[in-house]
Amino acid sequence: MRPFASMLQHMEPLGIYNLKKPGSLVAAELFACAEVLNLAYDGLLETEREAYFSSAQSWGFEGKCAALGIADGGEWSRAAGLQLLKARPGRCTRADFVTLAEALGLGRMLYERFHQPQVLFCPAQPPQDCTFAKKILRRLLPAQLEAALDLRGKNGTWAGLDAATRSWAQWDAQEQTWAETEKDVVLF
Repeated sequence: MRPFASMLQHMEPLGIYNLKKPGSLVAAELFACAEVLNLAYDGLLETEREAYFSSAQSWGFEGKCAALGIADGGEWSRAAGLQLLKARPGRCTRADFVTLAEALGLGRMLYERFHQPQVLFCPAQPPQDCTFAKKILRRLLPAQLEAALDLRGKNGTWAGLDAATRSWAQWDAQEQTWAETEKDVVLF
């Protein structure tokens, strides 16, 4: 409830002033006081909104992104920031990675390579900002883990290769090395 409506609600039952009378000086004075209170009220609402990452829109959002080191994330900053704020020290589960990868637009497949300490993210499409995605995922990864981001999309899976119209002889005719085949797999 805005200040003027609150003042009317509390003063009308007293019956001392006729606040509905056109040109009432008391109503005009109350309205002038309410306008000053509206400035304070709006300022408090803005401060409350900007204090929380999930509702911040302008200066609070920019400050929190800068503090988290994600000011360069553009449209992904909010999703990444919310996930980073949820992360607790000493806890890094598969579910945490899946949620964060989906927030960054990398959802689809996540593989764990047990023979080497590595997590492999295989998004259906390359992210718009690969540098930002790597930066955020690296912050969540434990120090001993390496991560790989496979940017080949569907072309990098066995199902994708099987669905291709080329035969194995045509694949071999390209004379590509494994390094050339995996040039779109980024380690970080």
